[in-house]
Amino acid sequence: MEGLQVRLDPGTAPGVASGNGQGNGTDDGTRRGRGSGLGRGRRHDRLRQAVGGTGNRRTGATRPPHPGKLAGPPACASPRARPVSSATAGSDLPPTGPLSRARGRLLARLHRRRTREREGLVLVEGPRAVATALAAGATLRFVLLSDEDSTGEAGAIALRAREEGVELLRVPGDELSTAADTVTPQGLLAVVEEPRTTLDELPARGRIVLLDRVQDPGNAGTLIRSAAAFGAEAVVALDGTTDPWSAKCVRSSVGEAFRLPVLQAPWDRVHPWLQERGIPLLVADAGGQDVAASPLPPRGALLVGSEAHGPRPEARSAAAHTLALPLARGVESLNAGVAGSVLLWALSNCTPTGPETP
Repeated sequence: MEGLQVRLDPGTAPGVASGNGQGNGTDDGTRRGRGSGLGRGRRHDRLRQAVGGTGNRRTGATRPPHPGKLAGPPACASPRARPVSSATAGSDLPPTGPLSRARGRLLARLHRRRTREREGLVLVEGPRAVATALAAGATLRFVLLSDEDSTGEAGAIALRAREEGVELLRVPGDELSTAADTVTPQGLLAVVEEPRTTLDELPARGRIVLLDRVQDPGNAGTLIRSAAAFGAEAVVALDGTTDPWSAKCVRSSVGEAFRLPVLQAPWDRVHPWLQERGIPLLVADAGGQDVAASPLPPRGALLVGSEAHGPRPEARSAAAHTLALPLARGVESLNAGVAGSVLLWALSNCTPTGPETP
């Protein structure tokens, strides 16, 4: 587990920093038993035809606007916001049929980071995550529903997606299990366009979360979810951080990655951007001040470091504030997802006392 350590030295305030743990959840984009060599050329064209569209993701020519915070507040993502009875779900769903070979290959390859980046598509698993993506205005290419879960929550959300123009496919349960990232999938899976945002499109005010070499996708997803919950404007995954659009990371965020801009950028690009806009850097660190007693600016970028290395030295040197969490009873550490979430809560509830930077 990735963690932020708390040191209890006599005469000093306890502090939070990244510490060693057991997490090794790096997303190397591979999955057991997946990924035959579907290359470029005609087979690559068929892969694109399976989901529609041939936009060039690298040039950004057809990049859709971000459906989250930049587009305004999202609708409620609760699966019960528009209830659909089990009887209605079962009667209105399409018949069960096998998945096409082209879409089967696409789903297998979307477990690879390189394919996700090239195609601009991500896998979203589970009823709550799919409902959140749908409510946030994300573009769903198609939805897979297991015939074993047609009359439950998954079926109701699948029908809601179809009502909004999303193609719905009902497939045998074993086919959905093959396509899913989890051992025991929850009956619903969607292929969704990854919203793309650049640093220059982010607001200069408010709070931004920086993930610094956070390699466990579960922790990264938790931090994205907490950033959305506590009013952050965006999340930036720095170089060395797990892919924030991997299936596990999106699932850990419960789809909240679609509610606010989530992007990837290297530190040597992000740091000058912060300086140009006068955004102070707040770093979680063991030697920092108690967050409750620190004079904080009304906006800033909170950097949460990795378990193995902590915040990078360049970030420590550039920090306007280093922040710590006091822990009781000799507890030495919290994992990065928990500690970063507590800091986000504290920052969202504190009264700003630092100067505003024009």
